[in-house]
Amino acid sequence: MALVAAAWLAACGTTVPAARRNAAAAGQGSDVGAGASAAASAAGDATAGSSGEVLGSTVGGTEQLRQSGSGSTGGAAASQAKASAAAAAAKAPISVGFMVSDFTKTAAAFGITGPPSDRQTAFKGLVAYYNKRGGFAGRQIKPVYYTLDASSSDWNVADQAACATFTQDNHVEVVISEDWVHENLVQCLLNAGVPMVDGSISPQNDRKGLAKLSNLFVVDAVEADRSAVALIDSSVKAGWLGSKDKLGVAVDSCPWDTRTANEVLPAKARQYGFQLDVVNAADCGIGFSDVGKFTAGMQNAAFRLHADGANKIMILTQGANGGLTFFATGADSQGWHPDYLVDSGTAPAATQAGGTLPAGQLPNIKGLGWVPLSDVANAKPSDVAKSCVAISVEGGSQQPASDYEFGSRYSSCSAFWAAAAVLAKTQGRAGLATFRAGMEQVGRAVTSAITLSGAMLLDANHHAGAAMASRFQFNQACSCFQYVGSPEPLP
Repeated sequence: MALVAAAWLAACGTTVPAARRNAAAAGQGSDVGAGASAAASAAGDATAGSSGEVLGSTVGGTEQLRQSGSGSTGGAAASQAKASAAAAAAKAPISVGFMVSDFTKTAAAFGITGPPSDRQTAFKGLVAYYNKRGGFAGRQIKPVYYTLDASSSDWNVADQAACATFTQDNHVEVVISEDWVHENLVQCLLNAGVPMVDGSISPQNDRKGLAKLSNLFVVDAVEADRSAVALIDSSVKAGWLGSKDKLGVAVDSCPWDTRTANEVLPAKARQYGFQLDVVNAADCGIGFSDVGKFTAGMQNAAFRLHADGANKIMILTQGANGGLTFFATGADSQGWHPDYLVDSGTAPAATQAGGTLPAGQLPNIKGLGWVPLSDVANAKPSDVAKSCVAISVEGGSQQPASDYEFGSRYSSCSAFWAAAAVLAKTQGRAGLATFRAGMEQVGRAVTSAITLSGAMLLDANHHAGAAMASRFQFNQACSCFQYVGSPEPLP
């Protein structure tokens, strides 16, 4: 259970079961895969645009056009001067913030061997690899590395320190993070006009919340409300949920989770005719000191929903893998075995591999996932995931040696490649309006190192970009989680 407690603090980070390490390591010497090579090529080959460029951008839902030139001689001269300055800036080095979180102290508190001493190793390797090939769109990458102490008792304070490093001490043009999405940090970067690209599988938000954070792009993720809709629809289609069922929901007080529980799920209950019972299980955690309350709250929710007669369970919390384990432990202590409807946030296969889920609860866990390496057993890393490891090692990164390191390497690559693709489209320009417009034009052009089939969709409606998912369930014959059915598009 200690492992899951630490994972809860990571807020849904990707974990790769040990059985899959060798498959990823075997790709170390392979050529750069399609997703990586396309991003690297575009980043190295793109050049600054002409002074007559017309660039469309969307800021806060308002369409704007930036257009150079005017009807007067003076205006033309001024425009040309601006264009020349912009072209020069587009060739200058680009200052990029690289953000990782360090759970070493947290893990040690639970007796767990923590992540490697250099948490920035993946980004350092990618930066070196890209700089040898022209950087981002012909601009050499000037890195600003920041490692946040995730064992802080107040993550808001930690976020402010990180933001100050990026916006006051160094004035970066874009931030790329491996797995750290907190609204306080994102809002601070937004106030400074800095875009942020993250490789988490959860944006720690819903679509309503993300709409207010126009600088945030969580490329491998699915928003809380979008995931809930997909999970309910798919569960009904599979016959896992119907009009005779009572769905119990253990929810924390994070705004995106409460909105999903109180607005999205009631509409689905009316649509399909099942009963809904929402229990407030925990506060929205703001630091390491909240782990104990979260654990107790989830186990108490299991007692309450059992007493209420719920037979299906959903977990809507930060770090849903920890939420599932603590809830299932509470259910098991009562001899109660409800069905669980979960998504990739619970990392079912990875959590099972950690030995923290009660064995008697495993057969009743099923759901919808978009992260094969943590959803199901024996999922092999894709060619793009292997390329991720290969190019970062070629750039000087250490070879991953643990589940944690493989997962963080893949998350780092997805975020890095997406940023590279955007900067190729914008021809090296990283202003917020320009970067957002570029991200919304990427569409399906970037291949993820994490998601099902590598599918990623980034456009005006998708700033959390996981695109495909598949149902999974526990197979007692192999005592493992497996995908069932065919992949289906996420809404």
